[in-house]
Amino acid sequence: YFVFILSLLLFSLPVQAKEPVTEEKLEVARKILDIAPASEQLDLAVKGLETRVPSAKRAQFRRIIRDAVDVDRLSAAALLSMAEIFTLKELEAMYAYQSSDEGKAIQEKLPIYQEELKPVIEAMLREAMVEMQKNNVPFQ
Repeated sequence: YFVFILSLLLFSLPVQAKEPVTEEKLEVARKILDIAPASEQLDLAVKGLETRVPSAKRAQFRRIIRDAVDVDRLSAAALLSMAEIFTLKELEAMYAYQSSDEGKAIQEKLPIYQEELKPVIEAMLREAMVEMQKNNVPFQ
């Protein structure tokens, strides 16, 4: 069910044209990934998700996720995506934010914040889906 909600949110985002990839953008993106490596981002995401797993199974849950994810491939994809999606100015702002003490603290707290909002969003989306069904609004 969570995957459906996540898909709904992700695939409803507007599509943007990709930015040209330059060496300068790749350099800033690398600096961002040095501060916030993909492996750490994965760990933060898993930390947020593991609250949904019984305590006795959390270590196993983390191990399965880590074994399933190719961190080098994830890092390469993150680097290219950042260079394609963000402008140089946006990447520089992201670097300034993520390298600040406040940015680091926010990044650590973000999964907790998202986890707390998730039930509220899910409940609202369930209500919306019921309304769509009542009003015969097709959704695929």
